[in-house]
Amino acid sequence: MKRLARRGEQVFVILDGQPIPAYEGESLLAALAASGAWTQVFCGMGACQGCLVWLEGDGMVLLQRPPTFLPPDQSELAKREQMALALVSGSIL
Repeated sequence: MKRLARRGEQVFVILDGQPIPAYEGESLLAALAASGAWTQVFCGMGACQGCLVWLEGDGMVLLQRPPTFLPPDQSELAKREQMALALVSGSIL
């Protein structure tokens, strides 16, 4: 069977001290839902702001926003370059 889509690299999100598996390009909401972690979500698209969370280093964000997951070995400079490219290309609103 042909694979229709490829998942990004597996990373881990720390929730209350516990690692939650996630994949590059996946929203935090999707990662938490797949892990069985409880989330308070009403609309699933960020309009109700029921999915606001605090990300260390980023402040408050919506769980449905696709975060940029980076492997732990990438430098801070690489993270900034990737963010600048995303802003210029319009992939971050």
